[in-house]
This record gives sequence, structure tokens and C-alpha cells, in this order.
Amino acid sequence: MLDLIKDVSPLQLLLMCVGLLFIVFSFKDDIISLFKSIKLPKKDDDIDLTKIVSKWEDLSDSCRDANLIDAYDKLQEVFPLLVEVRDEEES
Repeated sequence: MLDLIKDVSPLQLLLMCVGLLFIVFSFKDDIISLFKSIKLPKKDDDIDLTKIVSKWEDLSDSCRDANLIDAYDKLQEVFPLLVEVRDEEES
């Protein structure tokens, strides 16, 4: 293989590179569309947020039921917006 490369003149090497560039540029759109067609799985943030809220509610309820008032109060401080929504639903 090295003997083949050694026997190539600089002009032939240049012409092979130019030919390779023509090939690459002719398939450029196909290569780009191939990579664009590959879709990565998207993470659904709504489901994750719903799970977090659900776990927060479970933890908050468990702390209140176990009379862990300090822990319950801290949870209410960490998520004050959830507390407001929860209070509106309970009313």
C-alpha cells in the first residue's frame, strides 16, 4: 500500500484530493439530511415536573402526618408557589 502512495506524483495526489472534494460536496446534502433525520429522544420536562410535584406532596403529607412540623415548614418554604396552589385546591 505504501509503495502505491510512493509512486504517486504530486500532481496525481492533488487531482485525487480535488476528486475527493467533488465527491464529498456532491453528497453533502445527502449526508446533512441523514444526520438531520436522526432524531434523538427528547426528555419530556412536563412528566418530570409532575413527578417532582407528586413526590413533594407525598413527602409534605408524610411529614405532616408524622408530626414533623419543622420538616413540614421547611418544605413549605422551599416550594412556596406549590403551597399557594395546594391551599387554593383544598379551599
